[in-house]
Amino acid sequence: MRSLRLSMIVLLAGFLLARCTKEELLHQHVDLNGHNHGTPGATFTVKIENVSTAYDYFAAGAQLIPDGEDAAGPAFPGHSFTVKFHAGKGHRLSFATMYGASNDLFYAPSGEGIKLFDGDTPLTGNITGMISLW
Repeated sequence: MRSLRLSMIVLLAGFLLARCTKEELLHQHVDLNGHNHGTPGATFTVKIENVSTAYDYFAAGAQLIPDGEDAAGPAFPGHSFTVKFHAGKGHRLSFATMYGASNDLFYAPSGEGIKLFDGDTPLTGNITGMISLW
């Protein structure tokens, strides 16, 4: 136990004496493998900007009234909700809805969402097979 304590003290002292100054660290280039390649050869500026087309119709919300009903409520067996939205090529649909007979299950597509276009052709038809109980 005593030798372990002495080893830890010597190791800590070595780290304290060998530490680099802030200026030294700023002028080093260390790769992901820990190899130091000296002073970087250039300085780079990275600009990140949103270059997508702006659309006024992107919104989130919920349809609370089941089809054919007059008041908000759950969709019991045989009922449904209809949701309308706009989307462009490359967009995906993602949602989650509670499974009422459980406190921890929900219906949703895969993590990537449902691809709404196949090239230039919009997705149509029944998408039930693309939705899972999680």
